[in-house]
Amino acid sequence: MSSNRLDLFDLDLSEASKEAKEIISLAYKYKIGHVASALSYTPVVDFVFNKVLEDPKAKILLGKPHGALALYRNWIKNQWINEEDLLDLDSVYLQKDQDRLQIPGVCYVANTLGNALAVGIGLAISDRESNYHVIISDSSFLMGTTLEAIMQLGKVRPTNLQVYVDWNGWTSKEPMPYGRHNIWSMLVALNVNHYFNFFENPKGHGIPEIEKEPQKWHY
Repeated sequence: MSSNRLDLFDLDLSEASKEAKEIISLAYKYKIGHVASALSYTPVVDFVFNKVLEDPKAKILLGKPHGALALYRNWIKNQWINEEDLLDLDSVYLQKDQDRLQIPGVCYVANTLGNALAVGIGLAISDRESNYHVIISDSSFLMGTTLEAIMQLGKVRPTNLQVYVDWNGWTSKEPMPYGRHNIWSMLVALNVNHYFNFFENPKGHGIPEIEKEPQKWHY
């Protein structure tokens, strides 16, 4: 990442949230990047993985390949992995690590942006007994097959699918080229808006210093 571990250590955490401090601690200790993305992602991850705890039929598709610290924090908290597992974890987005971790509810992990929604729709219409929860980011609307999947969603209309969007307003180092309201207008026009749940936490959520300059902290 562009900001090194010393930068993390020097952050002013006096006004940081408890969750943000936990993310920073893991990032510093295990040299894991994409801190700013993980901070906006954390509330989404916590909300969706509560579905696994509440619903044995819940299946989760992870469509945001940046911000894995939010996942690791949640999985440690739920005792699905030990913190020490991070020592020899290359990435949750690698198949070998997915197979080793075996996180409850996770049925798909994307290592590129823009394809998780299409996969989720396919799974939802082929397996009506499970409840599918797809996590994507705002940048997912710019890449892959997301827009085509939204069009298909309006045709097949599964009743066992929900989509959760980490909308922090940024691509890697630039603001999103359009606002959430533009996407919402499209979803309403296609009558698929009821599938989508938007979380609008800023990039760097919970640490004011990162929120002010999110582009500095992408990597």
